[in-house]
Amino acid sequence: RKLDNGLTVVMRENHSLPLVSISTATLGGPRYETPEDAGITSLMASMLSRGAASRTREQIASSVDRAGGSLEPYSGRNSFGVNASFMAEDLPLALGLVADVWLRPTFPEDELTAQKRLALAGIQARGDSVESFAFEALLGDLYTAHPYGRMPGGTVESVEGLTREDLADFHRRFATVNGSVLTVCGDVDAEDVIARVAELMRTAPAHAQEPPTPPVEPPIEQRRERTIARSQGQAIVAYGFHGLSVTDPDQPALDVLDAAFSGVGFPGGRLHDTLRGQQLVYFAHAMPIGGVDPGPFVIYAGTQADKVKVVRSEIERLVAEVVSEPISDEELARAQAMCISSELVGLQTNGALAQTMALDTLYGLGANRWEGYAARIEAVTASDVLAVAKRVLDLNRSVVVVTTPEAE
Repeated sequence: RKLDNGLTVVMRENHSLPLVSISTATLGGPRYETPEDAGITSLMASMLSRGAASRTREQIASSVDRAGGSLEPYSGRNSFGVNASFMAEDLPLALGLVADVWLRPTFPEDELTAQKRLALAGIQARGDSVESFAFEALLGDLYTAHPYGRMPGGTVESVEGLTREDLADFHRRFATVNGSVLTVCGDVDAEDVIARVAELMRTAPAHAQEPPTPPVEPPIEQRRERTIARSQGQAIVAYGFHGLSVTDPDQPALDVLDAAFSGVGFPGGRLHDTLRGQQLVYFAHAMPIGGVDPGPFVIYAGTQADKVKVVRSEIERLVAEVVSEPISDEELARAQAMCISSELVGLQTNGALAQTMALDTLYGLGANRWEGYAARIEAVTASDVLAVAKRVLDLNRSVVVVTTPEAE
């Protein structure tokens, strides 16, 4: 239900357990950032629970602990918000806490110092990880104009330069109920919750967002490749392609393609069977990364430096095969079952479902998208998979990054 102030409230009653989960979702992330303030959404979100208008960090933590609940801000490539889970009888407390930390944070200087230190440590850890380093390099080469080429955590330079005033101004501009979503899922009465939320949000900031328009990423005209030698013990081979947005009608077919090619979040499919079957790699996987704008489709593997050439040859052979002929009926059925099972497993809790409904609503997919997921996957044909493979997996318009150990 859309309130007068522009906030969309999504309710789902679930009386199987005396629990309630709350999730808010607001557009943000790298799409709203510049190279100079990269990471501001992530840092701002981490500060939401570090102090609010009527509560200090200690008081927030104490209230959550006494109720045996949880409350965690989050941020990603396209959005930010707050997730909370409590006993159903503590709904008034939970809603009050969520409203406070989401809409009225105070950004205390001492807390900001600590959170910046953690953010910078995370950036350092990202650079130390062979997988994260290769992934970041790949994204930077894949998106030369669009902010999807930047990691959500930002860089050392950008994060070090962020001030309390920067965070407060970013929050003031974008953390508004107008256009945001609040989802409540659990053992509650929908009309009672909506009435409580309407009263609680009566004086909340309701100005419309004025988001920046991200630059359009130009198509890749020819393959881009580079090899990076650095101090590491294994080689990483990574391929990147421009993929689809979350609202693209070919998204179900892309999910099935992902399952057939690499296993939908778990090792499997042609990629794993071939590379691991021949003992060529330590790990191998592929994944589409959804976004409000077309996100990347990434294929990556960890291997020994002397096996890079053969690993690349096998990956390109597998890609060539999947764009040349339809997958078999058996592969199609197996891939469809994997997609549906993965979706069901991922939505087993009130918390997971609350956030899924919040983000789906925010991105224009509809709060009930998850209910029709199985039907959409079952409707995908082998011809659909072939068509989306041809559309996305063009090796002549790909980006390749190889990171390899420095020669002794």
